[in-house]
Amino acid sequence: ALLVAVVLVGVFGFTRLTQTLIEQRDSELAQLAARQVAGQWEESIHLLTQVASLGSVRGGDTPATQMLLSGNDALRQRFDQVSVTDATGMVRATEGGELSDNVGDQAYFARARRLRRPVRSKVHENRQGHPIVAVAIPIYDLRGRFSGCVLGIWELQGDRLGLPVSHVRVGESGFAYLVDEFGTILYHPKRDLVGADYRQHPAVAALLRGEAWAQSG
Repeated sequence: ALLVAVVLVGVFGFTRLTQTLIEQRDSELAQLAARQVAGQWEESIHLLTQVASLGSVRGGDTPATQMLLSGNDALRQRFDQVSVTDATGMVRATEGGELSDNVGDQAYFARARRLRRPVRSKVHENRQGHPIVAVAIPIYDLRGRFSGCVLGIWELQGDRLGLPVSHVRVGESGFAYLVDEFGTILYHPKRDLVGADYRQHPAVAALLRGEAWAQSG
């Protein structure tokens, strides 16, 4: 009986150690994926900022701006749409979007103008009813006046937003997904869950409370 008890305790201890190591590995994978997303977003915003600072964009040269967007492979690989608006929010040059579309009534456009810095929107629907996330970079003309925004658009049903985490694998059947600060799923391998409200999910709720990391089964 003593031998059996020792063996069982030994197996239990090994199992707990293995589980702890797995949890540590999963935590490291999740943190690595989060850093990759943050790094890619930072680089993407930097690319948009570079566009906003170019003389042709600041000077309102629409043909040159359109050529610039069409030839910028780096931006087209990171965003589903890239557009440049005028001061009222009307799109005057775009790659992947629609000319004459107007975002002047969007809260993120007003915030970018007011705060004079890059602004990311909440998940919302575009004119076509597709859920998107937008990044707006304010543009100032050669006299320093606000003259519009450079917009980077991620479509939640596209493949660019979740690219940094799409290849993360946890064990044999685990996966990674991406949520915003409101608990809305931005990327998930199961596309029917994209856009879902996951605030009540235990792991997401823990993260929204400010815990460093959380694990779900």
